[in-house]
Amino acid sequence: MYGPTITDDKLEALMVSKETLKGGGMVNQERGNRNLPPLTIEVINVISPTETQVDEVSLKISSTFIRQYLSEQASNGNPVETSATETAASKAAH
Repeated sequence: MYGPTITDDKLEALMVSKETLKGGGMVNQERGNRNLPPLTIEVINVISPTETQVDEVSLKISSTFIRQYLSEQASNGNPVETSATETAASKAAH
């Protein structure tokens, strides 16, 4: 659930969005349970493929958005070349 954020003593910071800020706090709580120092939590704005200011959740870039975009491009005869890692991640998500 937390990945290496709760076990890696070399990590110093965690980037979160407003939506995932609570999860950052949970990471720090679990790190404390393991006698690791808390991470500095840096909150960033959601990134959108089309807007500089994002107010709607539907506009944010997400793995779901990327998969849908790639699927639409392939359906339209314009497949987007991806790396092996991206391809594997996409297949694992389906």
